[in-house]
Amino acid sequence: MDSLDAMIRAENAMVSGLPQVQAPAAEAAARHAGRAAELADGLPAEYGWLRGYVRRVAGRNDVYCTAAARAVRAAEAFLGTGGAGLDGAIRELAEAEGDPRIDLRYRSEVRAHRFSLTALRGSARREWLRLDQGSVVFLYRS
Repeated sequence: MDSLDAMIRAENAMVSGLPQVQAPAAEAAARHAGRAAELADGLPAEYGWLRGYVRRVAGRNDVYCTAAARAVRAAEAFLGTGGAGLDGAIRELAEAEGDPRIDLRYRSEVRAHRFSLTALRGSARREWLRLDQGSVVFLYRS
């Protein structure tokens, strides 16, 4: 259950817009996924179907969450340093896309992160960062 809770927290963090929350939550989910896979290995033979299921889900979550955390950390470093290299992160995300442990939905998510980093890399020499789509949220405190 810790793995499921960590995955829910990671998914919630990814929509927060807060890199300082996103990366640690995704990294924690990846750790919990690894632990779930380890625990599944200890199941008795008659629960082989469950072991296989847990290992598939844990593997998928590990790949996706590790890639998402890497994307967040790379974007944060890029924006914090005014253009730190993104090539390594882009390469790692491309490898994650090809990992057989993730399904089409998560592959698409990883691809979106890779495309975002690629677009960010393309903006490195520009004076202004252009956003093609977004929203502005005003928070009022009374």
